Amino acid sequence: MPPAFATIKNTKEFNAVQFGPGNTFAILKTPPEFQLNEFAISGDGQFLAMGWGSGKIDLWDLQKKKRVGDFKSEVGAPGVMKFDARANHLLVTGSGGQFSFLEIPKGKKTRAFVIPLGKFKYDIQQIVLDPSGKWLAYADEESSKVLNLSDDPPKAIADLQDACSVSISPDGTELWTANRSQLTAYRTSTWERIGHWPLKNPPVATASVRLRTGISKDGARVVAVPSSTGLVIYRGPGMEGSNATDKSTTTVAFAAASKTFVNLGLGLTVVNSEGIVSCKRSLLGWSGYDVSEDGQWIAVAQTNSVSVWRMDDLLRDCEAGR
Repeated sequence: MPPAFATIKNTKEFNAVQFGPGNTFAILKTPPEFQLNEFAISGDGQFLAMGWGSGKIDLWDLQKKKRVGDFKSEVGAPGVMKFDARANHLLVTGSGGQFSFLEIPKGKKTRAFVIPLGKFKYDIQQIVLDPSGKWLAYADEESSKVLNLSDDPPKAIADLQDACSVSISPDGTELWTANRSQLTAYRTSTWERIGHWPLKNPPVATASVRLRTGISKDGARVVAVPSSTGLVIYRGPGMEGSNATDKSTTTVAFAAASKTFVNLGLGLTVVNSEGIVSCKRSLLGWSGYDVSEDGQWIAVAQTNSVSVWRMDDLLRDCEAGR
């Protein structure tokens, strides 16, 4: 991996080892304020939000490499975090179906609501915010919905059923979902279902399902879904799937600027929209990831910190073969 553009760490220090009499020692449980629950990078790569188990959120200006705010999540330990298109607000979900919109950079709560959960009370797994701010889609693997944000409280305008993952197409005209057996696409202008297709390979049984939509250099629709046999690339119009990698995986992101998919496993793998692996890089001990909506930045969590790379630096490193 090339050097990170920035590595943001917890500004507090925690000593996990406590020494006692007779050369004894004890390993202390990590307090919530040192547990990095979730993080998000804004669409233009300007801001990084880090959400801790205590419910505190740190806001960093990545370009200045400076912390510019810290505030409460208003929902306790954050579940999912997402910046809106203009990075004016940070959306945070919490247990029990809580949603909170926090104004950037001060963290003032401007809106909050609670959605009814399904029979098994699963927490929200993924969210998509409409770039124009009209709707919100969420997946919880049981009772997923699209909500009209013009209503107060927001009302459901589309039923995504048991969707485990949601992703909006690069042009915003389609919303794609995946459960444990199939892909489904909806037209965002009317919320009619465009079609559904079986998954080529099943997802990892012990992990959440993920998918990301993309577009090839020739303008074809592309969808990537991690599976128990590797990253599978589905291409339109028939959406037949083909394996791009050959090892079990659970993660994928799409870098729109370079039209490439990024897959994290034992290392980082870059796959182009044709399903061809561009390069592999070692990356040990990661626990989470995010890619900015413009595809220019990738952030990876490791232990108690988040490292951020320019996607161009990663791709140049790939091309150079280092």
